[in-house]
Amino acid sequence: MTFPFFFPPKRELNVNFDFTDFLQNQGFVTFYLGSAYNDTATDTRILSRNLFESITKTVSNSLANLGAEQKIGDEDYDIEVGTTQTIEGQANCEFLWKHTMTQGNGGVIGGLNTIGSGFIIVRIRKWDGSTETEIGSGKTNKDTRSTQSSSSATSRTNLIINCTSTRLNKGDFIRITVESWAETTAIRFANDSNNIQYKTDPLRRLKTAVNYNKPGAEEELFQYSKDTDFKVAIPFAIVT
Repeated sequence: MTFPFFFPPKRELNVNFDFTDFLQNQGFVTFYLGSAYNDTATDTRILSRNLFESITKTVSNSLANLGAEQKIGDEDYDIEVGTTQTIEGQANCEFLWKHTMTQGNGGVIGGLNTIGSGFIIVRIRKWDGSTETEIGSGKTNKDTRSTQSSSSATSRTNLIINCTSTRLNKGDFIRITVESWAETTAIRFANDSNNIQYKTDPLRRLKTAVNYNKPGAEEELFQYSKDTDFKVAIPFAIVT
């Protein structure tokens, strides 16, 4: 005698999506980059679904003097996965970044103005505690300028990142890696620098209310009129 199967096999649980694309059978979850203090009061990079008060609101990396194209910054933002899910489709990444060429205070060492370029690469990865697996990446345009004129540029960028279908198990981490890249040529003054900054304020404030190096004053590192959050909308397969 055959008994009916009353209890179907366990299925993957769907997360609460921020928006869905039923044509592609995908749901999107938006994550915000920022930082918070951990249990040892260390400023730690984190990835969160919630809007929160980020400790670090501007991440800054610089390349001093002459240098070929190289990575000058590499920051990881992680969040642990609580249920089995599959990432697949196209992620959307939006953030504000700034490229600045700064003239140093050293003596003249060349006959040309310092020329520098910079760009940012954003990577989506799976981290299982020992191994990183690349899921997809996107790259901004390369911004090039000199210390003589147009020494800085600020841009709100949108990256479309194609994600390789990747299964995440409970205990794995979604990792967003932000890499700052720079190249500097034709140095004119000693101590000239090439600087890349990006904002990580989930509350999207146009100005940072507190400068921790100068309490009570508004931060002047960034002059901007665009949202200052760094967010990534990641696509997940919808389980039907």
